[in-house]
Amino acid sequence: MTHGFLRVLALTAVTIGLCIYDIVKKRPIRCKLCGVVCALTVLFAILVLYDPVQLRRYAAFMCMILLMASAAENGAIVVACVPLALLLIYPSGFAHSDGLPAYNAAMDAQLQQVTTVLEESQAQFNQENATAWDHTLTFGYGDVYYGYLYAVPAGMGIEFDWNTYIADPEETIYSRYAMVNHGTDAEARLVADGWQEVISTEDLIVYERPDTQ
Repeated sequence: MTHGFLRVLALTAVTIGLCIYDIVKKRPIRCKLCGVVCALTVLFAILVLYDPVQLRRYAAFMCMILLMASAAENGAIVVACVPLALLLIYPSGFAHSDGLPAYNAAMDAQLQQVTTVLEESQAQFNQENATAWDHTLTFGYGDVYYGYLYAVPAGMGIEFDWNTYIADPEETIYSRYAMVNHGTDAEARLVADGWQEVISTEDLIVYERPDTQ
């Protein structure tokens, strides 16, 4: 994440430098200015509104925006720096040191268990008076790996919440189910509110709202 962040800042600084140079030379800066605003907006959204860890996925995208904006108005300068620019971009987003994801048998087994239990639970209650919330699962982002969202059966909805939101007793959880991790503040809140365990696996626990029992 740190390397991607520094690459974006470095190319942003270069682009701003080109803007200043072009202002002095009385040349257009519209594309570069738009590129800087766009890149910084995306960077701000990831760091503040989303998850900073995900910056590694989008660093290359922001670098490409800055490079294309600069190339549109400073072709000769940018072309001379293309080899260096590619070295800056490539490690930040197009490749990852962890390699490609591999099949995880333990995770697959848990996915199938959760899917089966949720399907059985959905089939057991009275559908006549059901609302959309009765077919929804609240996912504790930050507690549970998001790959386990694939365990939610077809036809069910997902309420994607931060674990801190679920852990806050002042916040109302309307979903019939909630997926959290063992020993977390979110789980403690659900237990305190009387939620009933539906299934527990190595990496997660699914609870059911008490007023649906």
